[in-house]
Amino acid sequence: MIRRGFFVSLHPVCFIMVQTTPSCFPCNAVAQKLMTASRGKRISRVLQNKQTVWIKRMDCDSPILSRWFHATLFSKLVKPYLRAAPLRSPQEQLQQEIRKLSAFKAARIPVPDIICAQETALMLSDVGKTIQKRLAPLKKTAPRQHEAMLVACAKALGEVHAAGLCHGRPHPRDMFLSPNGKIGFFDFEEEPEAVMSLSQAQARDIWLLFLQICMRAQDKDHTPAAAFNAWQRYTAPQTLEDLRHLVRFFRHFLPPLQALKAIRLGKDGQRMLIATEFFISHLGI
Repeated sequence: MIRRGFFVSLHPVCFIMVQTTPSCFPCNAVAQKLMTASRGKRISRVLQNKQTVWIKRMDCDSPILSRWFHATLFSKLVKPYLRAAPLRSPQEQLQQEIRKLSAFKAARIPVPDIICAQETALMLSDVGKTIQKRLAPLKKTAPRQHEAMLVACAKALGEVHAAGLCHGRPHPRDMFLSPNGKIGFFDFEEEPEAVMSLSQAQARDIWLLFLQICMRAQDKDHTPAAAFNAWQRYTAPQTLEDLRHLVRFFRHFLPPLQALKAIRLGKDGQRMLIATEFFISHLGI
């Protein structure tokens, strides 16, 4: 819940109070100039005091009409895990990003540091290569490390869920390897828990991540199963049950996807097909 610029988590594992408003992270004169120069760019990579930092702006989104149509249409869908998050102003988007960054940090899950914030922009520390960039060369040079990193991604998401949190759109491009070897997260642009229960949002989380894991795995007989087991060790029974409900729904798309596979199936379709078949097998559906 939110009270006067603070977010309070009442999760039994993690009782925290964290700051959620831009005023909690004031910018110095140098940062203000960099923020001003970044206007019109969604993401900017800049140097401050000879260090790389990132500026993320919330006022460079797609036209309001298209976002309104998307939010209105998908908010009416009966299945909770298909609903779109409520349409939010740039200021509200910024508060959401700060809120989730702060909640993850309070739960000791690695995230970029918030250097400073303005009304619709955020300056964050650099976290190095994303997991996606680390995976690319490993595929050929160190396949075992490649598979182990995929499993580590699932384990890290399990730790997020065990802390009573949800990422919203977990993907290797939004994950990084922290100095202590733990996988961290950034880019909290979606908040599905605002339109569905936390357990449903967490089920959606692992579904989205496995669209990537099942597709990227070289050892498809062992890596996805190892990743699922790594996540499941941290999972609440209700989240697992909600995942079953989600997979039962997507199971109805298997026949057309399998038919298209023999002709021409795009990568998105391939991801859904492979992940759905995996979950059906491992959840006993």
